[in-house]
Amino acid sequence: DKNIHEKYLWRLGNLALLDENLNKKISNQSFEEKKKRYKDSIIYPNQELTTYTKWTSLEIEDRQKKLAKLALEIWK
Repeated sequence: DKNIHEKYLWRLGNLALLDENLNKKISNQSFEEKKKRYKDSIIYPNQELTTYTKWTSLEIEDRQKKLAKLALEIWK
């Protein structure tokens, strides 16, 4: 759905920190293909992406809550 896509595209839960080369390689690949790259990331929140079996608005919201909680733990 185009509206859902636009609503969640730039949400924190839908973003992953990647180096420029890796980002270019996987930017338009399927979630399953991206998961293969995320598992080797040195950034923990990226590794956690591999625990999801699908990537919908529900998963984005779940991850966003987890990242917010992590941020509050880091920056009290």
